[in-house]
Amino acid sequence: MNLSPAALVFLLFAATFALATACPRVESKYALVGMDPSSPCCKDYSKIKFPKSIVKDYFYTSGNCRLSSVVFVFKNGKTGCADPNAQWAKDLMEYIDSIKHSPSSRPTTVPIPSA
Repeated sequence: MNLSPAALVFLLFAATFALATACPRVESKYALVGMDPSSPCCKDYSKIKFPKSIVKDYFYTSGNCRLSSVVFVFKNGKTGCADPNAQWAKDLMEYIDSIKHSPSSRPTTVPIPSA
C-alpha cells in the first residue's frame, strides 16, 4: 500500500483530532484527582497534598463506596480525593473547620430596634 504524503498528513491530523476530542483536558493538576465522574465515590487517593490556598470545603464519601475517602472541594469547583487517615488530610480538614467557624467567617448580625 503506497500512501501519498498528503494522505499521510491527513491521517495523522485526523488521529490527533480524534484523541484530542476523546480525552477531556485537565485544567489543573488537582482537578478531579481520583474522583469517579459517574458516581460520588473515589477510585483512588491523590498522591499529592492539596495546598490550603485552593481548598474551600470538604465532605466524606458515603459508606456505600469501596474506598472510604474525604473529598476536598477546590475554589474552582473541582474536587480531589484523599485518604481520611492521612495526617495532611486531617490537618487540612482541621484548617477548613477553623476557617468556617472563625468569627470573621460568620455573617454579622445587626440588631433590629423594637418599636
